[in-house]
Amino acid sequence: MIEFDTHTHTTFFYDNQRLLGPITVPVKSTYFLDMFFLFLTTVAVVAVAIDPNSLSWENTQQPSMSHPYHLSHHIDMASSTVFFKVFAQTAGYVALGITEAGGMRGSDIMVASVDDDTGELTVGDYFALDESMPEADCSQDWVGHFGQQTMVDGEPWTEVIVSRLFDTGDLQDRVIANDGDATRFIAAYSPYDMDNLSYHGTSRHYFNVNIFNTGSSDTDSPTESALLAALKARTDVFSFTTAPDNFPIPNVKTTYESFEFNMPETIEGANIYIVGFEPALEPGNERFIHHFTLYGCETENKNTCNQQNLIWGWASGVVGSVFPPGTGIKLGDGGYKTFIMQTHFDNAAYESGIFDNSGTIFYYTYEPVEQEIGIFQIADGRQRNNNQPIIDGLSQSHFECPSSCTNGWVAGDEYTVMDVQVSDER
Repeated sequence: MIEFDTHTHTTFFYDNQRLLGPITVPVKSTYFLDMFFLFLTTVAVVAVAIDPNSLSWENTQQPSMSHPYHLSHHIDMASSTVFFKVFAQTAGYVALGITEAGGMRGSDIMVASVDDDTGELTVGDYFALDESMPEADCSQDWVGHFGQQTMVDGEPWTEVIVSRLFDTGDLQDRVIANDGDATRFIAAYSPYDMDNLSYHGTSRHYFNVNIFNTGSSDTDSPTESALLAALKARTDVFSFTTAPDNFPIPNVKTTYESFEFNMPETIEGANIYIVGFEPALEPGNERFIHHFTLYGCETENKNTCNQQNLIWGWASGVVGSVFPPGTGIKLGDGGYKTFIMQTHFDNAAYESGIFDNSGTIFYYTYEPVEQEIGIFQIADGRQRNNNQPIIDGLSQSHFECPSSCTNGWVAGDEYTVMDVQVSDER
């Protein structure tokens, strides 16, 4: 065990894709040094207290209507600092991460909690190399300013104010860039404090916010839920569900399972148009479903679906999807006839005897649409890396989408980009 005093500057070298170079320790902390890996055992950074009413909070929002988690931010351009206020229904920890592609992997994560007895605020700076327990950052750059617990309608809520520089210079942090694009965030909360840091289960969400432009965000706003409710109320919209039949979830940490489906016999042979999707999760199994992706096939036999096209995907916090008026995905003649759903099961506690029937609700109409919708995947979607192994240490791969990618598109047609999503899964 090695102790470093405040402001000690030392150098370590990492292997296996970890940080190479100097590490500055800004607070007195305790480390265990083993096989060139450092794990921070205790983090607690508290700065001068700030009155939450002294700052103007822009773009206050609830990123997902499915989770009682509210986020506000304040930009101080003079100091190149962004302040975040998190208000969540929990007496445990709250977390906010800046993510690369929407998951934990590659994320710069802040975790904070307020002590139930003393009211003391604890803030930790973490990073994640995988979809697993994050590791404490060697440079603690998230700063805590305010924390309290309150009771609202008989339920405990935790409020914290934290801040961070746009660019900390730490290779384990992600830069908050003022480049016109939205910043990708992940949020989570738990009933447990940081001294019992544990898996947050399904209390997590991914969303985008352009923090430098308060009029731009991409969250599960009430409008999305309202659009879905309005879609269900339409008399010309019907639905069917595809889901496995009591699939036994293996008692291992990670399982990917594929399920094949035909169109319902009641609508086979008909030309219909999908105008929306909604997840149909097995009640009580939410913590086991990490995400799933849905593919369409033009073959009539579900067992011969070799050419698959991605048509939808779900992850925690996604309410559903409603397509713009006049658009849809065609099923039947000239469209998809069978489907494959690939589900990522996450059984963190290795539980046994769990059966799942989670799937997808398709909302469709018989009315032809003006524009058909498709998903165009580019880059190394399956992460094959041109069939080359990824070497140990830091490496970089560059992929392009040449004109040959779109040569098969109908000449003269116009294509409207409705949404762009980044996915990183290995």
